[in-house]
Amino acid sequence: MKKQAQRALCALLAMGLLLSAAACGAPAPSGVYESRRPADEMSTHTHTWQDGVCDVCGAQCAHVWENGVCSVCGLHCAHSWENGVCTICGLACPHDRHDAETGLCPVCGLAVEHRMVNGECCRCGAEPQFVMTPNDYPGEVLSAIPEEHGTLDTWHYFPLEGEVEPGERVVKSRQDKKIRELVVYTPPGYDPAQRYNLLLIAPGAGHSAHQWLEKTNRVNGLHPRITGRNLLDSMIAHGYTEPLIVAVVEYYLHGAAELVAPVYEQDLRQRVLPFLAREYSTFASVGEDGVFVPAPEHFAFVGVSFGSMMGWELLPSCTDLFSYWGLYSGGFQDNDEMIGRISEGVDETRPIHYLYAGDGTMLDSWHAYFNRFTALTEGCPDLEEGKNARFFPIKKTEHNYADWNISLFNSLQLFFQNRYEPGVDTPFAAQKPEETPAAEAKP
Repeated sequence: MKKQAQRALCALLAMGLLLSAAACGAPAPSGVYESRRPADEMSTHTHTWQDGVCDVCGAQCAHVWENGVCSVCGLHCAHSWENGVCTICGLACPHDRHDAETGLCPVCGLAVEHRMVNGECCRCGAEPQFVMTPNDYPGEVLSAIPEEHGTLDTWHYFPLEGEVEPGERVVKSRQDKKIRELVVYTPPGYDPAQRYNLLLIAPGAGHSAHQWLEKTNRVNGLHPRITGRNLLDSMIAHGYTEPLIVAVVEYYLHGAAELVAPVYEQDLRQRVLPFLAREYSTFASVGEDGVFVPAPEHFAFVGVSFGSMMGWELLPSCTDLFSYWGLYSGGFQDNDEMIGRISEGVDETRPIHYLYAGDGTMLDSWHAYFNRFTALTEGCPDLEEGKNARFFPIKKTEHNYADWNISLFNSLQLFFQNRYEPGVDTPFAAQKPEETPAAEAKP
């Protein structure tokens, strides 16, 4: 009896201390909450969350984080960043902005490289880092080439006949001179469920498709050698361009550019581009009726040397296939004729989004190309210097890959404008639709 009396007395004393603490405003012990509603309403109630705490019972939310926001109570995470990742909710910092001079992200403090969008960095507004000599490359582009490389696929086709078929790399001593190579670069992490922009390259006379992507070419004294695939891998990894597909397409070599171009165009329309639309995840498609549906705002044409001369012949008639044009080291002859042809081939539905022309200045011939291009932009209402057209004189280079790789680097910072919303970290991850309706295409 004596022990029971002692226990009862202790309980009364504890209750008295609890009531006294509550009356004085002291916090209640853990697990004991002051009710804000009558007792009969407390047994089954829906939490009313405010700043992560239930306004009814005082319970704290066991957060379930999704993209930095709790899916239970709606609280936004306060974020504690470490190496660009929040240690609380696991969110990776989107790096929407960075300081133009220091390169630091104001959100997490991490150093972030430029991401070029529509001709400027979407994080700070800086202009593209154009290369005007072999020594102007940003250091990381040549010194920090990623270990993961894009994939190269080799295909064959014959001019004006048959279909594109799988093939092995063809050596120069090939018996059938008509075989044309088509080499396709897909970027690291290529996902067939997504869609990618496509850059098509017409190489110079006598140059194979593999040379553009696999041949080791001279750059400068500090970084003397690099391949086209290395350059693409590095530009993608360091944010100078988004992941894209590159197709290098050989052509029928005999004859002048104005004679070769119609054959090449027919091959592109009837064989090469429909094949690429079926085999790879581009924005173009082939309808159920077999009609090729182009997507010119997502396709760019690059021609080099003779391929550039041929590109000028193709441009006026192929604005329904390509909206972006890079024509390196090969011009045209008649300004008035070219102005008239471009005016006929361009309208609101078939615009030229950007026309890049470039040439190495160690050869005197670049002056003639520059003068014709200048006269073209002055006389053609569809081209405006500095807006959708520009000539790049590449110093300390001749008629070689040192010049052409620089033009490729510069072009990819200008092409595919108005493609996506600036600030989106992976803008090229556009979901590929299951079905694409057929549409009329130019015969």
